Amino acid sequence: MSSGLQPPRASSYTREILLRLKRSTWEQRYVLGAVFLGQFLSLCLCGTGVTSQVLVTDYDISVPTTQCFLNYVLLGLTFGVHFATKKRFLRVLKYNWWKYLILGVVDVEANFLIVLAYRYTNLTSIQLLDCFTIVVVMVLSFVFLKTRYKLINIMGVLLTVIGITCLVFADFNSSRNNGGSAVWLGDMLCLIGAVLYAAGNVTQEYLVKSHTILEYLGFIGVVGSFVSGVQLLALERMNIARIEWSPAVGGLFSGFGVSLFLFYSVAPWVIRMSSAVVFNLSLLTADFYSLIFGIFLFDYNFSGFYIMGFCLVVAGIFIYNLKHPEEKKFKERTQEQRRERSIERLYSVATTKVCLHKSHSYV
Repeated sequence: MSSGLQPPRASSYTREILLRLKRSTWEQRYVLGAVFLGQFLSLCLCGTGVTSQVLVTDYDISVPTTQCFLNYVLLGLTFGVHFATKKRFLRVLKYNWWKYLILGVVDVEANFLIVLAYRYTNLTSIQLLDCFTIVVVMVLSFVFLKTRYKLINIMGVLLTVIGITCLVFADFNSSRNNGGSAVWLGDMLCLIGAVLYAAGNVTQEYLVKSHTILEYLGFIGVVGSFVSGVQLLALERMNIARIEWSPAVGGLFSGFGVSLFLFYSVAPWVIRMSSAVVFNLSLLTADFYSLIFGIFLFDYNFSGFYIMGFCLVVAGIFIYNLKHPEEKKFKERTQEQRRERSIERLYSVATTKVCLHKSHSYV
């Protein structure tokens, strides 16, 4: 009896080892893929900033809502139409429409304020001041998502706040020396936009973890298209009529819209493939890309306070991501997690049946 049980047990152990090796290999590939995609997202984020800055400085064009409108239309046509074919579409529309309406308004206005800030301040200031989102997300996640932070997370956020203060102070001195130009106004617009981004990100985290990415992207595209469409007709109709269209201007608008669309589309999958830690560390390089573009493309000159603020913001974000905060576990699992657990359960049952069958045959 005991001798008959050895072959199936050895076979099951071998299969388990092979499955673990295969799983670890796929996990390594996922991490590497997330790192490369993270750099792609970083370039997309920098691309939206560069195109906005060129439109303002070279063509005197500032139509924030119009620039973001293409992104929402692409999201709606790509993910919204696809999700509308799902059976649960009407049920989600009936019960969750108000959530996505609020989130869509917040997201549109956050993008509006950030892009509007390019009229008053520069590319690198906006990219760095946008890091204030992390501070607000930390507070909102603590209150609403019950996230618990470690001391190192708090230290990183404090460094980021000090760095942001240095940046605002440097821009304030620059505006005072330049005859009162409203650089500080651009900083304030960026900070308010960062607060709205934070509110949207916390809501997005809840919706993505309790629903699906396809549902989120589909509804944010449809709602964002409607809200931004109404807003551009109300606020930017005359500005659009005054634009002198050319291939270069059209290319800049298209580049901004496509870059933002790719960022929205890929970001949730990068977080799912790896973690929020890898995602945030990957986006950290966007600040360096913006600094390089600012020096060589726009001939920016940076003061000592600005360089110090830049270093403090980068160091603060890096320290924040050294330890991941403890997050509340959502009861709802994603479809992929449920599918993986079902496959593992089926394989376990099948292996048990095979072992029992072989043990009886040996007897």
